[in-house]
Amino acid sequence: MPSASTASKSRIPQSRSCAAQILFALNERYLINEKGALLEAAHLPLKNPHLAEQAKEIWRLVGAGALALACDMSREIDWQLQALTQSDATQQ
Repeated sequence: MPSASTASKSRIPQSRSCAAQILFALNERYLINEKGALLEAAHLPLKNPHLAEQAKEIWRLVGAGALALACDMSREIDWQLQALTQSDATQQ
């Protein structure tokens, strides 16, 4: 069974990939390559505030072994994304 830190390390990229896919869908754009997609999504019209900075900080935290903080920041992005999808739905 993988350790908690190994599981967290594998889930953080999955979480960020899902966030990028949602942002591309909200902006009616195709996501061609997931590598760097979150940083590219930071330039889309509909996006989380400070997305590029948050994405870079998550990877810095993972590299430093601060997985709990990286997970907290990932959850913050998820909450912002949830608010964005709800506000987009009410505008249509």
